[in-house]
Amino acid sequence: MSKLAGALAAVTVTIGGLAGITATAPTATASYGVTGVDVSAHNHPNGAAISWGTVAQTEKFAIVKATEGLTGNYDNAWFGRDFDGAKAAGLVVGTYHFADPGTPVVDDAVGEARHYWATIRSRQVTGGLPPALDIEKAKGLTPTQLQGWVTAFLNETKRLSGRTPIVYTYPSFWDTYMKTTAHSGNPLWIAHYSTSPRIPGGWTSWKMWQYTSTAAVRGIPDATVDRNYFNGTLTQLKAFAGGTTTTPTRNGVCEAGEFCYYYNSYQAGSMSDHKASQADYGATQPTCYEFKTAGNGQGVCVKNHAASVWNRTGHTVRVYFNSSYGGSYQSVAAGAKVNLNSTLKNQNASHRTV
Repeated sequence: MSKLAGALAAVTVTIGGLAGITATAPTATASYGVTGVDVSAHNHPNGAAISWGTVAQTEKFAIVKATEGLTGNYDNAWFGRDFDGAKAAGLVVGTYHFADPGTPVVDDAVGEARHYWATIRSRQVTGGLPPALDIEKAKGLTPTQLQGWVTAFLNETKRLSGRTPIVYTYPSFWDTYMKTTAHSGNPLWIAHYSTSPRIPGGWTSWKMWQYTSTAAVRGIPDATVDRNYFNGTLTQLKAFAGGTTTTPTRNGVCEAGEFCYYYNSYQAGSMSDHKASQADYGATQPTCYEFKTAGNGQGVCVKNHAASVWNRTGHTVRVYFNSSYGGSYQSVAAGAKVNLNSTLKNQNASHRTV
């Protein structure tokens, strides 16, 4: 996350009566009572783990970096452990993607969104905060190009997740490099280290405010932690996080609007129902998408084990040989019940509505 969000007054305070937290922040911010942290790999100095049970004694939510860019080289190696640990400790949990914009604008943005979704999908389906885009680098793009990049990323993330993504930014970056009000319908997570956050880009309010990057929070070994306020009560935070994605309900019924895999040819054997495009099914239990219903193949991971499909989405769906919609594919018309061809049979790694 950004360390450039604004000037700070060097004041050490105990915030909201919470013991054990020393933060560089103005005393005026103490009126907000629901606090949380955002973390990434740098919060694990020398590989030290975060004690999420200890963190939960003072914090109410945690947002964990999942991915950065498109290649995976800068993804957060601690993502799964921190997400699961924070959730197990009772915190409201979310994720974010650190944008690395490039060209061609739409292809790059959509690729990053799909990489992000493939990483968070198995955890996001259980609810939690909406996906979040951390946009704080222009990487040489013009404002028009960057506007297009952000729009493409947000649209693809919403299509994949079924939820309106959060936008994280800081005022001077948005004013200089984005110069648009087009995204004011997305929840704003603003980084501004001042007595109150300045809101850019047509937004009229903020959902979360990162007010410091130098908090000391018990349970987190790094001494410079990003700490945030939620703009509301704990009940409102839980309601905001209560949405689920359009990923499978896993009820084992091939319903209208779903794309369904079968373990055997001619729609026989165990079935797995899906309500959205899936960039990666996962390859191992308990986190993979499995064949759900009774019959041959029940409990087996869907990836590389399907022989036939039924497309009830109302749209053409492509089944791909590789994850993230790569490699050879077979198009399945709306309403069709078909066997996968010799290339895709037992070699299905992703599918997408087109």
